[in-house]
Amino acid sequence: MTTEAEGHTNGVQQTSSSGLLNLNKFKDQINQRARTVMDKASSVIGGPPPPPTNPSDPVYWTEVLIERGKDLAAKDVNGTSDPYVKVFYGSEDKYTSSIIPNELDPVWNEKFTIFTEDLNIPLYFRIFDRDRIGRDEPMGVAKLDLWKLPFERLYAATLELEEEQRTDAKIGSLKISVLITPKTVEFRDEVRKEKRRNFEIIFYFFIT
Repeated sequence: MTTEAEGHTNGVQQTSSSGLLNLNKFKDQINQRARTVMDKASSVIGGPPPPPTNPSDPVYWTEVLIERGKDLAAKDVNGTSDPYVKVFYGSEDKYTSSIIPNELDPVWNEKFTIFTEDLNIPLYFRIFDRDRIGRDEPMGVAKLDLWKLPFERLYAATLELEEEQRTDAKIGSLKISVLITPKTVEFRDEVRKEKRRNFEIIFYFFIT
């Protein structure tokens, strides 16, 4: 025979057990969702982080400002171009500027930062004309040797373009500024971790 008090106690125990099961199920769902987000974020970022490097290896925080172009080649039938700049560290694509329509003297004033572990690897600034139909047409390239630049001092330069493939007598140029600051490996790794965390947070809220 079950008393009213015992029945009430059993009911509370059953309710508590059910609530605990639901809570555990909810936690499992949250953990599974988090693992899925982390896996997707890792695949977008490019997989797991690289193996640790020697703390004594030099790294350089390199700030680049793409200021403006001058006397660029006309690639369109209207006598202008729609130029933009792609920046390469050796063969690695590091930055793409905005497109400036119908302009041969474009002003960008766009800044970006990268880590450059080897200053013997140059920066290449490749300018293209954006075409809505067909392939974007090269407008010239400028090379910057990082090893020639001073540390912790703003270096401004106007680089003449090569490989312009133009028929007039003009030579286009690109004005840039660069600041190189030696940093520790720990600083670089912390910056990369912070970028990765920010990306994962944005990615998580984007898909939820």
